[in-house]
Amino acid sequence: TVSAGQTTSVSAGYVAVDVSHDPTDYGMVWDNGTEPTLAEGAKVIYVTPTGAGTKDGTSWADAKAGIYTAMLAANDGDVLYLQEGTYDVLAPITNKTVYLFGGFTAADGTWATRNGWTNKTIILPETSPNTALVSVETGKTVTVDGLTFDSFNSIAINEAGGTGSVTNCIFDGSATCGTKLGAVNCLFVACEGGLWDSETITTDYDKRNNLSYHAVAGGLIYSCVFSSCKTIVTAELRPSFNDAYTMRAAIADYEQVNNCRFINCTAETNLTVKGTFPDSGIGGAYITDAAATGCTFTNCVCRNLGNGGAFSSIVGTAATECKMYNCLTDSSDTGYGLCSIVYTAAVNCLIMNCRSNGNTSSFLFGNNSSFVTAVRCVAPRAAGSSAKNCVVFDSTITMLSFGSNGTNNAASPYVDANTLVLGTNNTLANFTSLGTVTAKGYSTNLIGTPEASFGDFDPLTGSILIGAGVAVAGITTDITGATRSDPPTIGAYEGVND
Repeated sequence: TVSAGQTTSVSAGYVAVDVSHDPTDYGMVWDNGTEPTLAEGAKVIYVTPTGAGTKDGTSWADAKAGIYTAMLAANDGDVLYLQEGTYDVLAPITNKTVYLFGGFTAADGTWATRNGWTNKTIILPETSPNTALVSVETGKTVTVDGLTFDSFNSIAINEAGGTGSVTNCIFDGSATCGTKLGAVNCLFVACEGGLWDSETITTDYDKRNNLSYHAVAGGLIYSCVFSSCKTIVTAELRPSFNDAYTMRAAIADYEQVNNCRFINCTAETNLTVKGTFPDSGIGGAYITDAAATGCTFTNCVCRNLGNGGAFSSIVGTAATECKMYNCLTDSSDTGYGLCSIVYTAAVNCLIMNCRSNGNTSSFLFGNNSSFVTAVRCVAPRAAGSSAKNCVVFDSTITMLSFGSNGTNNAASPYVDANTLVLGTNNTLANFTSLGTVTAKGYSTNLIGTPEASFGDFDPLTGSILIGAGVAVAGITTDITGATRSDPPTIGAYEGVND
């Protein structure tokens, strides 16, 4: 039931678990795509770790030795085919438009058998671990497909004014940002983001240029998995520092995150202000600070330490059709430490066993949220302002409120004239399944719990939620893509009475 009372602070430490480094273990599927068509005057350069024959790159029998020597021979528009094996990084690719494809077998080297997840083309920067493989400059484009990046101490794929794409790649144990060029169908496992550690920051930093150094990945990110990744920013700030936007820790940052999964990821800031404290917070810890659509967040933690007043959110902007299981946002700063699961509008979202610890203004989901189902959660407040068609079930909320102008919401017990009252034993809510989980809020004991055990909160026939909502302009489907009725069902799932 929803009850009054102070929430209990829970340690938000990073939890180490056994993780797989194989994309297929996460249900990911290799996308070979279509073999590239060469532009006029362009050529394929064949590359192996040690080279072969004459080493002129015209065939596998005469392959270039390594990426560096291949790039010396490359011109704009050329395509590099990289055989499986391990490659060093001697210098970044900067001022040429090129296309790199890994995963070719040593046996036959054809496009049909290319698979960078089984025939790994590993980029291991032994000579210069602080050097990026790519730092593409203005006016140039670099395509990277089917490579595995291992143990980089600096950013692996950098955007220095140019453009590019990153597909079918594995980022394994990189110590800072994996890519600033976005990513499609990539696995990030045991990666760390973050640039500053125990430094004194006294000057303003350019927001965009430094932003993704605090993240594992930045840009447009689609259909990727982030497993056991973390990003930590520790800094001592002088009063002259006023660039709140830059001092952030995130797993995936800026632009957009679609259809991604974040598993056991942690973002942390430890910002200490010396002297006069600024009028507002100076940063934040987020799993993603990009708009998120169709994403799942499982066992994720965001926390803020020190007196820096940083925000803490699983999603730092808007979330649409997202699911959050066993997530925690926490702050040791009771003044400026605002925490939330979704900072702005959550639409068609499911929030399960999540806890938002922070100041008394902290909440689960933000202003103008619609069609949210929150179950077994703990927070000072349920929502920001103007929440519509949201349901909070079996949760502990200090001040249960759906904000000013909130309408057609549901909770238990009674809130106000615009809130339906749900039966605490599911008799009125009539959800499909309450699951086997009994704990409320985030718990390390729930790590590894199958999603099905959390329950199925699709309302069955006869639920009080069906037809009790109010239509919201522009929202015509539910979290599964099913068409919304008019009037719609309250919560993330659209129900139908037979």
